[in-house]
Amino acid sequence: MSLSDTAIKNAKPKDKPYKLTDEKGMFLLINPNGSKYFRMDYRFDGKRKTLALGIYPEISLKQARDKRDDARQQAALRRMGFSKDEVSIHGFRATARTLLDEVLGFRPDFIEHQLAHAVRDPNGLAYNRTAHLEERRKMMQAWANYLENSKLVGVVLPFERVA
Repeated sequence: MSLSDTAIKNAKPKDKPYKLTDEKGMFLLINPNGSKYFRMDYRFDGKRKTLALGIYPEISLKQARDKRDDARQQAALRRMGFSKDEVSIHGFRATARTLLDEVLGFRPDFIEHQLAHAVRDPNGLAYNRTAHLEERRKMMQAWANYLENSKLVGVVLPFERVA
C-alpha cells in the first residue's frame, strides 16, 4: 500500500528504526528519535544500494516521489551505458521539446501536455482539462519516425557553441 501524508504524520517512533513502504523501492525510515527519512532501495551491479531522497517534513511526499522517479530514469540511462557526464533525462526531454517544436512543427501546448508539464493557460489550470490525445498520438508517432530515420541515415544535428 502506498504512503499517504496522513500515514507519515501519524507514524510514531519505536524502540528500533522501522520502514513504511511506498512503491517502486521508496520507503520512509522512522528512527527512534522521531526523525523521518525518505529512502529508495535499488540494485546496481547486483548489489543492493540505498539512495537518500530527503528528510520529512522539509521534503514532501510528492517531492520525494518526484526525486525517486528522476533517480529511476537516471538509473535507466546508466544501464544503457550513458555516464552522468554524457547525458541526463532532462537533456533528453529538452532535446525532444526543441525538436518537436522547431523541426517537426508541433504546437508547444501539445508538447507540454506530453511531457506532463503544467500548460500555461490564461484561465488557469482549474479550467484547463484538455488532453489533445489524438494530436499527441500523432506527435509521438512522428517523433518515433524521426528517431528511426535519424538512426538509419546517421543524422547528426549541428549545435552552435555559445561562448
